[in-house]
Amino acid sequence: MIKQIFNSKIIEPVVNAVSIGILILFFIIVYSQVFSSQLGSADDALIAVAARNLAEGNGYALSVPYEGRTVPDKFSPGITIGPSLVIPASIIIRFAGNAFWAPGFTTASFCLILLLTIIYFIKKRFNLTLALLFSITLIIFLYNTTAGNHFFHWYLILGEMPATFLNILALIIIAYSPYRRKYVVISCLLFGLAFMTKMLSLLGFLPLLVWFLISLIREKNNRRQLMFNYLLGMVAFLTPFILFELWKFISLGFTGYINNWIAFLQLFSHLSLVKEIAASSIIDQFILRNDLLYNQFGFSIYVLLVVSTVTSVIIFLYSDKKFIKLLFVLLMAGSFLHLFYWLFFSLGWIRYVLIGLFLYFAALSSLVFIKLPKGIIPVIIILLIIVFLKPLSELKKPISRFQQTGFNYCLRLENLQKTVSFLENYKQDKPFISAWWASVADIEYAMPQLQNFKQFNHLTNEDYSRNLIIALNTKFMAPRFHTDEFHQWNKKVSKVLFEAPPYIVYIRKPEMKILADSQIIDFSKTGNSDSYITYGWGRVENSYRWTNDTAAGLSFILPYPAKDTLTLKLSGFGFLAKGKIKEQEVSVFVNKHFITKWHVTGQNWYNATIPPDFIIDSTKVVLDFKIKNAASPASFGYSVDKRELGLCVKKIVID
Repeated sequence: MIKQIFNSKIIEPVVNAVSIGILILFFIIVYSQVFSSQLGSADDALIAVAARNLAEGNGYALSVPYEGRTVPDKFSPGITIGPSLVIPASIIIRFAGNAFWAPGFTTASFCLILLLTIIYFIKKRFNLTLALLFSITLIIFLYNTTAGNHFFHWYLILGEMPATFLNILALIIIAYSPYRRKYVVISCLLFGLAFMTKMLSLLGFLPLLVWFLISLIREKNNRRQLMFNYLLGMVAFLTPFILFELWKFISLGFTGYINNWIAFLQLFSHLSLVKEIAASSIIDQFILRNDLLYNQFGFSIYVLLVVSTVTSVIIFLYSDKKFIKLLFVLLMAGSFLHLFYWLFFSLGWIRYVLIGLFLYFAALSSLVFIKLPKGIIPVIIILLIIVFLKPLSELKKPISRFQQTGFNYCLRLENLQKTVSFLENYKQDKPFISAWWASVADIEYAMPQLQNFKQFNHLTNEDYSRNLIIALNTKFMAPRFHTDEFHQWNKKVSKVLFEAPPYIVYIRKPEMKILADSQIIDFSKTGNSDSYITYGWGRVENSYRWTNDTAAGLSFILPYPAKDTLTLKLSGFGFLAKGKIKEQEVSVFVNKHFITKWHVTGQNWYNATIPPDFIIDSTKVVLDFKIKNAASPASFGYSVDKRELGLCVKKIVID
């Protein structure tokens, strides 16, 4: 293409210099965000915590209370970004400490190194100018796609962008020499690393497997040799996964390894398939997702289909090189597999479509290799960029952020530093209290030590006997994050201690409220249970309240001193999982004294006697229910509800 456009050899060095200059400017913007705007999303901060745990020898673990866990697993099933990214990040953190920039530096550098490697292999196949033009075209398309709400994928420790570049590099290498053993093995190894970066990138590998199969069917003379090469490729693909699983098995042992896989599969089952499809038609689902795609990126599935059709015609009519055709087909096929998955089988989160879009624009970028009459290909590429172009206001956002902060901390990171310094003054009151993992993941990463938090609905009565310091990133406390249960619990907060938006710190001092004269605790929506529950309870649901852990507690002061034996009466029923659980075995404690064991089944009154000498100062009562068979509906497969349900309580009466 270049020789047809430019007759003078002087032009090519100019094109090369301009291309290199654009790449440098682009990565200056990216690295400025690495140093100024880290830990900006929930998942990013969570993976940063995992990398820090690994760096400090705590295992491939999460030390925030993920899904309520108070003790980190050695290999947490909740780490959704793979070791291809987490391990390099942990190495950087090992040497740099928990610097804010360390996680994002890993992502940006990963992408830069892979892009330079792409340039190297294309240069080997064609020349430096075409290699740079392909890279510049790809960067322009990807910048346009991510500018605005998705640019953080370049500099946060999320897997989509590194997995995409691994996919592209793998396909360029296999297209470079599709039958040679060395290139087959390297390509498959890169796909294995992509899979261990983001599992979803496996979809991009499937077209290559199909092509392997077609090649074996078509090739008759060297079929055995080719099959051996592809088998070695599959071994290379599986090697990163096998090494990681071997590490996990050695660390956890057989039982721990099996339990870890069970926990992972349970998590994966909630994140993989769309639960709403049963309630709506496939057409409605398609329309909904297509509208979402248009609202996020400014183009629809129909535009993608039309442009891919036109581009395919150009590629196959005017390209005389197998490299270009094979690269285009594999990239475009991988792209549409991702899009198909997102449209019909995913939960619909916009992140799940990104790799597909990135591969799509990599396929379009391969147009730079086509030989057409003078100037036609640049015009086509410019027209394609215009078709997908976002509004100028969106395109300017990364540049505006660079102009505002440069390489200095943004206001949010400055306030995160202040929050961490403030919390250090209250370290005697650790563990601090979180609403859910996303509300404290960035604080956890930034703290001098790890394991700083306990989730509000997993507290014990011992916790309620001390000052509770509650820290939050309010960005993740909106209603869409289903935080109403925490907000209901947090009504009892004494006062705000510190505020540096989006961070806020509360203190909740120990207190016991006097029981109403009726001595009835009502768990309905109009009842008074909020005043007496301490830990292990869910939100109020109409006329009752579930316990959502293996233990739950209440505390109160009797309206008058207890001189005689009291009777505790509980109205409610147990979670029996539609007959799969025989009963809920509940041990009842008053002020740490065991008083009875209930075998709770259906709706009934369950009674226990309380000796007066068990009551502190004749008035103070701390009730604990230890629930042996609590379980989540999700564990039985008929609901996505992951709460550990045990008792459903309507009323408690003290006589």
